[in-house]
Amino acid sequence: HAEALELYLKGSAALELFETSAPILAESLRVSAAALSTVLLSNAAQAALSSGFWEEAMAYARAALAREPANAKAAWRLRRAQELARAGEGDVGDNGKGER
Repeated sequence: HAEALELYLKGSAALELFETSAPILAESLRVSAAALSTVLLSNAAQAALSSGFWEEAMAYARAALAREPANAKAAWRLRRAQELARAGEGDVGDNGKGER
């Protein structure tokens, strides 16, 4: 999960740079890049969640929701990370099922 998380974050950062540094691009390209960045952030939230990194999962899910407030997957991932953090389940590296 750590490798996936790293790749999602690299992709999201590259797309963010693309979005902000290319004002001459067609609007459709900027919209597509923004949508892909949202998916990458939501996937990063899932990778962090699966790795037991609740705080990071919440941060990535919130970032995805800031871009697309109706993103159901990001919203679920945020709620799940909040539930696990509140319950004190697991620790860093625990997948929430008591497994490593």
